[in-house]
Amino acid sequence: MPWRKVTPILLLFALAALLAGFNTWYTAVRSTIPLALDTKVLGKEVRREKHEGRDDVYLLRLEGLGTMQVDRDVYDHAQVGQTLRKDRQSRELSCGNKVLELHWSQDHGAMLKAMPICLALLAGLLALHARR
Repeated sequence: MPWRKVTPILLLFALAALLAGFNTWYTAVRSTIPLALDTKVLGKEVRREKHEGRDDVYLLRLEGLGTMQVDRDVYDHAQVGQTLRKDRQSRELSCGNKVLELHWSQDHGAMLKAMPICLALLAGLLALHARR
């Protein structure tokens, strides 16, 4: 198979894998589990979505980090003026004098299932295209 035919296919798959990885990482960060934090909460905001209460966006404005989307439980426990502290990969977030037990977001669990399926489907379609 000539390289001029294979190269775009490989580049397309690499781009899709990169985007799938970014999407999965983005949903993981909402739980704050992969992050190290030592910051102050400057503000809170909820952006209501079409299915209010199910897919709302919870935002915290953090000192030195800007605005960050978080899971609802993190949002509910964080109060303006409090300091948030945690080590990277820790499942405990200190919010002022309270400790919140962290869990991976439901979206993250769904992405861990959906992204490999999407990449496998794309790989199959690209393989079919390459065989023509």
